[in-house]
Amino acid sequence: MSVIAFPKAASARGASPEDAQIWRWLEDVPDPEVPVVSVVDLGIVRDVAASPDETRVTITPTYS
Repeated sequence: MSVIAFPKAASARGASPEDAQIWRWLEDVPDPEVPVVSVVDLGIVRDVAASPDETRVTITPTYS
């Protein structure tokens, strides 16, 4: 399992996006090998957590 932490991005009024919005964004990210399937559809995104300082997206890679 991998955790990717993104620094807080500048957004309207400096607020972090809510977890639900991040999931919607990830639904638009295509799998690099099968672009008709999103990374969410593929099942590699395990968790999303937004905090004031960062956004964490936990993924399970599809390789060993």
